[in-house]
Amino acid sequence: INIPKWPTAMASHSAKLPDAKKADFANWCAALADIIKAYPKVTHLEILNEVDNLYNGSADMTELHNLCVQARNAIRTKTTALTLIPAPWTQPYDTDMNTFISLINKDVFSAFSYHNYSTSGTSTDLN
Repeated sequence: INIPKWPTAMASHSAKLPDAKKADFANWCAALADIIKAYPKVTHLEILNEVDNLYNGSADMTELHNLCVQARNAIRTKTTALTLIPAPWTQPYDTDMNTFISLINKDVFSAFSYHNYSTSGTSTDLN
């Protein structure tokens, strides 16, 4: 299951989540996880699906990572059974993705997801 973005009541989906709403989002994710834990066949949860078009540059990668960690920490108060995946990516591989991946601590997140919708390129060219 993935959390596509925050609820529109918190913020528009066309802009980054405001700082004042980040704790609300983390708690909302935890409430969702609390529901999901009743379904043991659900084993993975992606936090923020494909928001790499909203967050760009090194500072944004740190902000996005911290938002995912904040959501992860709130989720962990409800369940430890889910494998949590931070911010699945859609853009071609670039330095932003590399920066984001370098911030991931394997003790916090054990996976990363890349959604490639490209119909062109080759096995060595991900663009």
